[in-house]
Amino acid sequence: MNRCGQAKFLFDVAGIYGKDRFGMKNSTKSVVISSLSILSASFFLNAEDVVSEAHDLAPFSEEIFVSGATLSPDVLGNISEARDFHAAHHFSFEFDVDYFKGVPAFNRAIFDAAFDCDEKICDPEVAIEKFISGKAIELDEAAEIADEYSFFVSAKAAPVVGNRVSVLVSRYEDTGGAHGNSIFFCLNFDLAGKKRIFLKDVFKEESIPALEKLLREHDPRREDAEFSYSPEKGEIPLPPRATENFLILPDEILFVYSPYELDCYAAGTILIHVPVAELRDLLK
Repeated sequence: MNRCGQAKFLFDVAGIYGKDRFGMKNSTKSVVISSLSILSASFFLNAEDVVSEAHDLAPFSEEIFVSGATLSPDVLGNISEARDFHAAHHFSFEFDVDYFKGVPAFNRAIFDAAFDCDEKICDPEVAIEKFISGKAIELDEAAEIADEYSFFVSAKAAPVVGNRVSVLVSRYEDTGGAHGNSIFFCLNFDLAGKKRIFLKDVFKEESIPALEKLLREHDPRREDAEFSYSPEKGEIPLPPRATENFLILPDEILFVYSPYELDCYAAGTILIHVPVAELRDLLK
């Protein structure tokens, strides 16, 4: 994996929940949240190390795992074919995904954001297998790829607030260009109703203009005295809008904007923290 790219990505994510949430990976964990258990599926595959040119897969069954389950021969075969076609190249995939025991509605949303599952799959092993298989086929069919390809995804649950919990899904992909790319998805869930909730469930409909005014006031880019939004419609730097990409945290609502969403790549991930104290009249 491109460690420089991964380090930058982890720094971006750590700024959201705090660095203590990162740096230590367990293959499984269980945390009780309002009578629900959060588990974690951790998985690392380095195709250069574990897939041989002879397609001899058996020796690697203990090294390739998702919560202890081996990947299927078909998936490994797809990776081997891609590896043979691009024999001098290095592929790596890494996942660290929180999911909910016994709540398929939550898991379908998490795996859809993490692995492009179309909200139909609620088993992490199936989701990861399908994703890796698809990526291996893409790499196999690509006429030309860079020396290294790496993909990292995490899904981390935030602290519970009342009956609500937020999950931040973070994806980083490095295809060997000038830099890798990060994208973030925020998912919010009602623990009591066991359903996903959205902006309309948290904020009063008529409050959106006032919310967007607060977002502009708390936009960290405005700390630069020379900063201004583009006067041209649709051109960067853009003012923040109220989107579904928000996290409900104990003392604030945090809006997350991925690179390129509001500004150029150099602006990085834009995090806008709005204190709950300033939102009380806007919340349902």
